[in-house]
Amino acid sequence: DCVNVVYDSTGQSTSVLLNTATIVETGESASTEVPVTCRTILATVGNRVFVDINPDGSTPQEQANGNGLQDENAGEAGVAGIIDQIYSAIGDTLVATTTTDANGLYTITNLIPGDYYLVFINPFDSGIWAEVNVGDDPTIDSDADSSLPLPPALPPGEAARTEVFTLNPGETNLTFDAGLIGISTFG
Repeated sequence: DCVNVVYDSTGQSTSVLLNTATIVETGESASTEVPVTCRTILATVGNRVFVDINPDGSTPQEQANGNGLQDENAGEAGVAGIIDQIYSAIGDTLVATTTTDANGLYTITNLIPGDYYLVFINPFDSGIWAEVNVGDDPTIDSDADSSLPLPPALPPGEAARTEVFTLNPGETNLTFDAGLIGISTFG
């Protein structure tokens, strides 16, 4: 659908929702076709893959087991080199692939609004995915769920994915994080 601003003979404007690429204006003496340019307003998704620790653990083992959250001031480093893929939820079609940067950050842009899921692939020899969807704050939890089904033909490595989510036109959603426990960031 497109929205076009239409002006009447008095100069008043109204917005008209369009389902086609041409509208017809009807005046007192004639009708005129007005071409309309429809643009899809694209969306963006991303955020961070982090080394998950549990700063409240009473033993080194409890600390190393993580807690599924990016804890403030806990020194949870980002993990570089994690493969991040986004799939269309319809047909499990791979849409784009990127890799986390030195801070564990990733961003995938120019996405057509729709339903998607992310797949995170750990190409290193260590690390397991942290507990998923802990707490009430989606900006700090881990969203990579190793129990969800994966699409076929993934690159080598331990993979986990998010639930299906919807991206709306113009949306930037930077809440999709993934925690890894016991990973050596040296590969």
